[in-house]
Amino acid sequence: MKVLTILGTRPEIIKLYSLIHEFERNSEVEHILVHTSQHYDFKMSQVFMEELRIPTPDYFLNIRSGTHAVQTARLLESLEKVLMETEPDLVVVLGDTNSTLGSALVAAKLKIPVAHIEAGCRSFDLTMPEEVNRLVTDAISSLLFAPTETTAQNLYFEGHPRDRVFMCGNTIVDVVEEVLKNHRSNRPMDDEYILLTMHRAENVDDPQRLKSILEGIKQINTQVVFPAHPRTIKRINEFGLKSFVDDIDNLEIIEPLGYVSFLNYMMHSKIVLTDSGGVQEEVILLNRPCLTLRDSTEWPETVWAGGNILVGWESKKISETANKLLNNEDEYDRMANAKNPFKENAAKCISQKIIERYHARSLSRKRIDLRFAKYPLPHLHIGASVEPQNVSLSFDSDGNSLPKDIGEYNISRD
Repeated sequence: MKVLTILGTRPEIIKLYSLIHEFERNSEVEHILVHTSQHYDFKMSQVFMEELRIPTPDYFLNIRSGTHAVQTARLLESLEKVLMETEPDLVVVLGDTNSTLGSALVAAKLKIPVAHIEAGCRSFDLTMPEEVNRLVTDAISSLLFAPTETTAQNLYFEGHPRDRVFMCGNTIVDVVEEVLKNHRSNRPMDDEYILLTMHRAENVDDPQRLKSILEGIKQINTQVVFPAHPRTIKRINEFGLKSFVDDIDNLEIIEPLGYVSFLNYMMHSKIVLTDSGGVQEEVILLNRPCLTLRDSTEWPETVWAGGNILVGWESKKISETANKLLNNEDEYDRMANAKNPFKENAAKCISQKIIERYHARSLSRKRIDLRFAKYPLPHLHIGASVEPQNVSLSFDSDGNSLPKDIGEYNISRD
C-alpha cells in the first residue's frame, strides 16, 4: 500500500509524529512524506522535525507565507504534480491548516481517497479560517478519524456515514507521553510563571484585541513568559505597540522554543494562557490549568473536563481569571487535576484501520449516503421510493422562509 502523508506546520509535524513512525515501521506500507513548507522558519518547523526524529520528507513544496488564497493556489499547483507522479493509494492529512485543505482538495479532484486525522472538530465559528478548512476537508474526505466521541457525533449529524467514521483517539497523547518519557529535563526557571502563546489571526491581526490581551497580561500578578511567534512580533511592531509591550514589567518575551523545551516550560508553568488549539490539548495532559484567549474552541472536551476556561480577549476577564486562580488553591487544584478526555494509542488504531480498508478495497467513498443524516430528504437512487415526503417549505414574496410552515419530521438514529 502506498500512503502519502502531508504536513506543513508546527502542529501537523508534532501530531503526525507517531503515525509517521507507524507507517515507517510497517512492511505493508510504502510511505511518502511531503512537507508543504507553510511553516518554513527553522524555529517553527525544522527544529521539531529533528527533535521528533521525523524522516527527511521526500518532497518539499516551498509554499511559504502569503494570503490564504495565495498559499492554497501554490499548494494546488505544486501538490498536483507530486500526486500524479507518485500515484498513492491514500493521502493522509491532519487538522485545519491551509496545507490540510489544499491537500485534501487536490487529492479529491484526482480521485485519490483522503484520510482526515482530527475530523469532526468544530468551533462553530465561521469567522475562523480554520473552521472553514475543517468543514471542507471533512466534506471531501473518505476516511474520517475523529479524536473524541463528540467529534464523531458532529460528523454523524452532518451526514457522514457510520462506516467512514472511526474514533481512534488523539495522536497528541502518544506524542506527549513519548517526549516526556525520553526527554526528561529540569525546571527551566526558578520563579513562578504563566506561560503565554498567542498567534491566531483573530487576536494578533486585530490591533484592538491584541492591545486588550496585552493589557490583561500587564495586570496579572506574576511573571508571564512568552515564546513569541514571529507573526505576533510582526503585528506588535506594525500596530505601534512595541513601546507598550516594553513597559509591561511582568512580561518576558523569549525566542520560539523547540517542542521538547516547550513541553518542559508548560509542565513547570503555573498556568498556560493560549489561543492555540494544540496547546489546549497538551496542557490538560500535563495537569496545568489552561486559559484560552478565544470565545470558542474546537476542543470543548477540555472545558467540560474542567481543565480549560475560555477567557476571550477582554483585559479584565483575562487578568481577573488568572489572578483568581493564582490566589485560590482549591480552584487551582480542581483545574490542575481535570481528567484527560483524550484516548491514547491513536496512531496504531489509525494505521490498522487504514490497512484494513485497503485490504477490503474500501478506501474510497463513491457516493454520499444521507440515510443517517440530519437532512429530511433521503438520498435518491435507483430503486428508492419517490413518494412525497412529509416535509414542506414555504417562502414569502421576498424570498424569506417561513419557519412555522415547515412540516415536522422525525429521523431515527441508532
